[in-house]
Formats: sequence, C-alpha cells, structure tokens
Amino acid sequence: MDTDGNTPLLHQRCNFLQKVALYLALENEERESKDVELLERRINKEIREISFGNKVDLDKSIKRNICKNKKCMKTLTSKSIIIKLKTNNKKQHFIVRTCKNCGFTNRYLLKK
Repeated sequence: MDTDGNTPLLHQRCNFLQKVALYLALENEERESKDVELLERRINKEIREISFGNKVDLDKSIKRNICKNKKCMKTLTSKSIIIKLKTNNKKQHFIVRTCKNCGFTNRYLLKK
C-alpha cells in the first residue's frame, strides 16, 4: 500500500475521473464524436495507470464500468453493453457482460 498518505487523494481523483468519463460517454451516445470518445478512453487509461502505478484498489463500481480490453477501454453504459444471466452445471448464477464495441466478455458470480 501507499505509505505517504496519498491513497485517499488518489481514490478521490479516480472517482472524479470516472464521473467525467461517464458523463462524456452518456453525452457522446447521441453525438458519436470521435474526439470525445478518444478523450473518454484516455481518461479510463489514466484511471488504470493510477490504480496500477500506485497500487490503489479501485472500487468495484469503477472497475466494472470500464471495458477491460486494453485496445477498447470504453466506459460501459446501458447502450454499450449486452447483459445476460447464465447458470453453470453447479447451479451457480453469473452475469455475463459483453462490450458492444470490441466484444470483450466479463463474468461476475452472483452471490446468494
């Protein structure tokens, strides 16, 4: 962990950047501007660099709103993902989220 006391500041910075990226993503759904999309992706890359470079654990809500594909890095909104509910052989339920932009899939276990 970060020992110099900057961890709360880094969390605040990541939260602010995530809000900006989400705002840009929602506004860009109507306009579809490439410049805004590039800015949104750059902000998401910055969030990842902050978390990995400083060993800061991000909140699940921040991590799950960014596509994990390094070439995509889009902010996931309701219009940019496909959500399905799947069950495996052990009767475990999963949420499967697929990015419409790149096709990258994430599976999250639903806990009882």
